[in-house]
Amino acid sequence: MEKVKDIYENFVTIDDAMQLSYEEVKENYKTYQNAMALGFFETIGVTRNYVKAEGCKFIDDEGNEYLDFLGGVGVLNVGHNNKEVFDAIGKVFGLPCTPQLQVPRIASAFAKNLAMVTPEGLSKVWFGTGGAEAVEGALKCAKMATNRSRFVSTFNAFTGRPRVPCR
Repeated sequence: MEKVKDIYENFVTIDDAMQLSYEEVKENYKTYQNAMALGFFETIGVTRNYVKAEGCKFIDDEGNEYLDFLGGVGVLNVGHNNKEVFDAIGKVFGLPCTPQLQVPRIASAFAKNLAMVTPEGLSKVWFGTGGAEAVEGALKCAKMATNRSRFVSTFNAFTGRPRVPCR
């Protein structure tokens, strides 16, 4: 099989990315992601070259430590590079990851654990693939719990993280 670098001369591999200077990283971000966001980050002073993260700390290329009060906007509720999480991932590394096309061992065990810690009568678990499925599931649960079919809602609202305009 032909290597991607043989097809695209300037393709950046993980190894290449790890060797980029921070100025190259910022230039790529500006060019290929969001120039306005980069400007915003520079204005508020958060464009430090973080090279390590552990627990609730970031460490920059000068060894300075910073507390992470965002927690990855909710995705790092166990901290950065949590050893227990990595150890658990190592135990299941190599298993298929197609929950829609199989009966997955780990997900079935996790579902049982969730059912054990939820209130009486909540014994079924659905693992969604995104926020829309989560909202839909919450609405269905509310409807089943209340026998009501109408909801209070807002129009043109956004309940996620703040957005930075793109150009």
